[in-house]
Amino acid sequence: MSRIFQIIIATAILTSTTPAFAQMQIVPLNYGTNAHDLDGDGKTEQVIKSWRENYNAHGYHGYLFLEDRE
Repeated sequence: MSRIFQIIIATAILTSTTPAFAQMQIVPLNYGTNAHDLDGDGKTEQVIKSWRENYNAHGYHGYLFLEDRE
């Protein structure tokens, strides 16, 4: 997915009429482990961003979302 397309989708979500979506923010993710409170519960969730290269024109990003359930 191109960066411009991601921005367009994020803008559409943020400007929707649903108040919950209007409060959301774009969270920058770096490759590797990222710690963010994604759901606003005060606990930090882990997001792991990776790149899978399959040596043709179709490599892709992978995202793994982890939450501590204690």
